Amino acid sequence: MSESAADLPPRVVDPRKQARQRMLQVGKITYSEGAISLDCTIRDLSRTGARVTIPKGQIIPTKVVLIYPRLQNAYECEIAWIRATQYGLKFLHIHTLKDLSAHLKFTIRFGNIP
Repeated sequence: MSESAADLPPRVVDPRKQARQRMLQVGKITYSEGAISLDCTIRDLSRTGARVTIPKGQIIPTKVVLIYPRLQNAYECEIAWIRATQYGLKFLHIHTLKDLSAHLKFTIRFGNIP
C-alpha cells in the first residue's frame, strides 16, 4: 500500500542561515564586567552564534561574553533561547583575545569597547 503526500509527516526545515559546526569544546562564559565567570561546553558554533551547555543550577544574564580559548576569540552575545542547561547565543561582536589589552579582556562593554 503506497502512502500519499498527505499521509506523510511534514518535513522539518532548519531555518538557520549559517551552517553550524557540531563540537564538544571547553569555553568560558563571563559577565558583570568579568566579575563572574563559569565554565561551559560549546556544542555548536557558527559565524552568528553558538549553543552552549552550563552546569545544572547555574543561570546567566541575557548578555554575556563567551570565550573560546581554542580560537582565541571572545564573543559578545545575547541569549536567543534557553532549554534547561542549554543556551543558544547570538553573537553581537567578535574580538580576538590577542587584540584586547589585559584590562579589556574582562571589561568588554556591549557594543562599545572603551
